Parts: sequence; C-alpha cells; structure tokens
Amino acid sequence: MIIRLPRAPEADPAVTMTGSMWNRVASLLERALNITFGNGFNVQESQSGLAVALANILPDAPFSAKITGFTLVADNRWSYTWVEQQAKPDGTYQDLVGGRTSSSLIEAYNSIEAYNSSSGIQGNSSNLDEAPGNYSLIPVRGTPVVRMWVEVDCNGDNAYRFAYENLTSNDCGS
Repeated sequence: MIIRLPRAPEADPAVTMTGSMWNRVASLLERALNITFGNGFNVQESQSGLAVALANILPDAPFSAKITGFTLVADNRWSYTWVEQQAKPDGTYQDLVGGRTSSSLIEAYNSIEAYNSSSGIQGNSSNLDEAPGNYSLIPVRGTPVVRMWVEVDCNGDNAYRFAYENLTSNDCGS
C-alpha cells in the first residue's frame, strides 16, 4: 500500500523530521486507518511529494472491545455481543465513537471455549466429570474489556475472537 502525501509548498529545507516525529505520524495513521505498521515502513521524497510505503500491514489489527452480553450456542459455548473501546488516560475505557460493534458486524466467540462440551476437560482446564455437585462453566459476564482480533474462517468470512477465562459455579442446591 502506498500513501502519497502532498509536498508542503513552503517547506523549510532546514527542518528535518526526527525519528520520533515519524513515529508520531505512524501512530496517527495507524489509528486513523485502523492499520498496523510492520517492518519496511518507508518514506521517500519525490517531485510530487512524499510517498509512504507501508509494508506488512495487518488490516484488522487487534483492538479493545467491551463484552456486553452473551447467548448460549452449544454446551458451555456462547456467542458474545461487544462494542469497540478507546483507552482513557486514567486506565479506563470508553465506547469508541463510530467504532465497530457486534450490532453492525457479527457477534464474537471466546477462543478458550472452542472445544468445550457437556463433559470432560473444558477450555479453562476444568474437568466437569470430576467436579462435585452441579459444577458448571459460566459465560463471560459483566462488561470486561478484552483484546479482540479478526480471523478468516473456513468459509472465507471474518470471525471476531477474544480469549477470556471462564469462571465456574458450584450450585449445591442450598
């Protein structure tokens, strides 16, 4: 992918871009275009302006998402609704305005639940066959912020995934 930036008409030849300046530009482009720069990021000047070559771009880089709900799809497996998040300086998150959501795309799946079943060892390493009482897995609840990524499934469609350890419940009936 090549992005052409116009030449500044009043550019001062005495001013050069430092490495930290280019890193700042790269960071802004990553956020604006939802891309990740890999090895090979290159900027060259030409008569028409700057040509920025972006190598090893991941178009759907991992992003932060808040889990907002769940639906049972199979034994100990759920699909999850989600909203893309933006980090805040105080260590919390906020919904990203104009960000991705399960409402506008598709629901996500927890990769740790991928091989869960009604018995035996589950994705969180719990063995349901050796558990006492009404031991069961619990879906992701509350509104945790997770790292979400996009994979291409066997049908060639985008699939949204995250990894979050399921908790367990032991309802003894009391």
